[in-house]
Amino acid sequence: FPVTIGALNFRYTRFGWQTKPNLTAALFMGEDGQAWQAKIFGEDGQAWLKTYQSQGKRTGQYMAPKDIGDKPYLPTIPHEIARKTAAKVSPLLESSLLEWFANKGLFWDWFQQHQEIPLIITEGAKKALAAISQGHIALSLYGCHCGAKDLTVKPELLPYVQNRPVIIGFDRDLQPETRHKVFKAIKRLATAISVHAKGQPSYRDWE
Repeated sequence: FPVTIGALNFRYTRFGWQTKPNLTAALFMGEDGQAWQAKIFGEDGQAWLKTYQSQGKRTGQYMAPKDIGDKPYLPTIPHEIARKTAAKVSPLLESSLLEWFANKGLFWDWFQQHQEIPLIITEGAKKALAAISQGHIALSLYGCHCGAKDLTVKPELLPYVQNRPVIIGFDRDLQPETRHKVFKAIKRLATAISVHAKGQPSYRDWE
């Protein structure tokens, strides 16, 4: 529990009058080694299971580090997936990437410099990881409204979408009201990518 609190930049009082619960958490770590989000499970790691079984609710609660803003999730891209992605563009790009890795460079720093590589933007870390496992380059936002404001791409996301083909793959919700809100957010982000970032946005549904 103290490790999770530290990763989220929360204040933790070790000695006090109140007993702290025992919690279990899964941390989503970025390539830079920083926590992007934690999925907190219940006391002794079992309350989440009881809730799920008795009420049918989602397991766990998602929490982001304090004061992180709308930073996108930039997970570690396996070197082989990154290499194959670069090789699809050109042998020169593949050589550039291999040299970058040999010099201990981070993938996402290299990625910003090569705008010919398509990017998938998802809503939720697990979807980004699923897309990466299928051989794509993907990052995640905390939610569908975290990528753009009005016609401007938020500064945390901008370096990764400028002048680039971008595929928006947000949640496919069942409730009509929620789907309408997500559709409006997709339209806002796509417009901002096109007008502000000069990128080439498109949209894909999850199956």
